[in-house]
Amino acid sequence: MIAYGSLLFLVTTLSFLYKITKNKFFILMIYLFACFFAGFRYEVGVDYNSYIRAYNDILSGFNSGYFEPGNVFLIQFIDKIGGTAQLYLLTIAVATNILIYLFVIKYSKNYIVSTYFYIFVSLFYFASFNAVRQFLAIAIFLYAIRFIVERKLLSYIITIFIGALFHISIIVLLPLYFFVGKKYSLYQYLVYGSIILVSISSLLTFVIKLFDKGNYLDFSNTTSSQVMIYVFIIIVIYLLVIIKDKNKEVNVFKNLIFISLLLFILEIVNSDMSMILIRLNSYFLFALIPLVSYLAVYNIYKIKINNFIYIMPLLLVSYLYFFNTIINKGVAYNLTPYQMNFKIFKDL
Repeated sequence: MIAYGSLLFLVTTLSFLYKITKNKFFILMIYLFACFFAGFRYEVGVDYNSYIRAYNDILSGFNSGYFEPGNVFLIQFIDKIGGTAQLYLLTIAVATNILIYLFVIKYSKNYIVSTYFYIFVSLFYFASFNAVRQFLAIAIFLYAIRFIVERKLLSYIITIFIGALFHISIIVLLPLYFFVGKKYSLYQYLVYGSIILVSISSLLTFVIKLFDKGNYLDFSNTTSSQVMIYVFIIIVIYLLVIIKDKNKEVNVFKNLIFISLLLFILEIVNSDMSMILIRLNSYFLFALIPLVSYLAVYNIYKIKINNFIYIMPLLLVSYLYFFNTIINKGVAYNLTPYQMNFKIFKDL
């Protein structure tokens, strides 16, 4: 618990320092510590030991088919420079969290709120302990969103294919370029939403193949529940209604969160496939990170909400989610006890 208390203290303190100084360095420090905390963890996260075994299997010349070429190359490169499996996890953690930092800095209107949601709500940062490869792909997709906003198709395609080198599931996001940047009416949401629901339902077998290679490491892991799914559905609907279509980037995030809403509905209907749908939804749910920061400035009431009234409830929710995760779910998610391993090179 001391480790998670330190995480809580550092995030809170650095956020306070940013609030006083407005210096982005303190926000960067939060994400650098997130790299350190995720990268040096030892036997923390349901999939930790599975990744260690897979790392050693690849070096032994055996790859069961669920590690993509980018991961294989990175593992072999790390081995050649004398690194260990821990260095592999550290490298992925650094790449993932730095890309998410760049995403927050570019699109969030309140760095503190967005960072709190990312670090403390377990569907984001803590979930990356259990889906290492996919969260790197998610971070790469978040970087690619700028190409949707700026209408740079080739750059978007290239970035998505780079992400596919680490997790093939990102390929399903290629068509997003053509429709998530648009503004839709309520009627269009209902019509297109129905089409998307039918399409995803009919393509579930294909989606499962993208996620289920190697039984998706330890398939029993999940960081959600039926109650939380309903809570997130309410939050998503609220954001879709309250936040107005101010510009292209707002349209993109509202459309992404609308797809997330559809996936939540599918999770309820297809409970036996909830794990796969949760994993797929991770790509879209990240739209919450900037959207919660838009409440104060892009709301339909055309008023600028007082910072205290706006920020405090969101920070409180983040803290409560964090405490619930660590205290009540820490063992189930294999987050506790937290241990560290600094042996990132064989000769150290």
